[in-house]
Amino acid sequence: MGTKMNIILEGCDCVGKSSIASNIVKLDPNYTVMKRNAVKSYTEGKSQYSADIELLNSKTNLIFDRFMYSEAVYAPIFRNYFPEYLREFEHKLSSNNLLVLVYARPEIVKKRFDGKFIKEEQIELIMSSFFRLFDQSQIPYKTIIDTSFESSESLAFKLLESIKKEELKGGQKND
Repeated sequence: MGTKMNIILEGCDCVGKSSIASNIVKLDPNYTVMKRNAVKSYTEGKSQYSADIELLNSKTNLIFDRFMYSEAVYAPIFRNYFPEYLREFEHKLSSNNLLVLVYARPEIVKKRFDGKFIKEEQIELIMSSFFRLFDQSQIPYKTIIDTSFESSESLAFKLLESIKKEELKGGQKND
């Protein structure tokens, strides 16, 4: 795997993805954060994620704060479609990408939650959808980070150390 990896942070709103991303950059300024917001349509998503795949395959030390897995969770709920291109694009990703499912216990997320877009009762459904997609993902390097009780600074440090030590093996879940 080596130390030059792209990191794809996925998970429900308010689990700490952006905090972890910013702390990774503080610890290793060679990383660049690519913040992705929701796309508005299937066509826009397919175009954006196709370009993102090319970027991820041509560069290293990128951090994607949200990626196509978020679209696969949120689009069926809020935009009435499922991005069927997910698996096709996933197979195009090179092996220098690490998928990180950022998680927090639902009661913790509810405390952090601002309630702007997601209803509180949707949080557990959204989280279970992220876990399902993570488990089904064909990306060889993936891990889970639980932000419920540990600081994003500490978790970012541990993640970078794991990458440097090549401790993350295909399909391993590190909590």
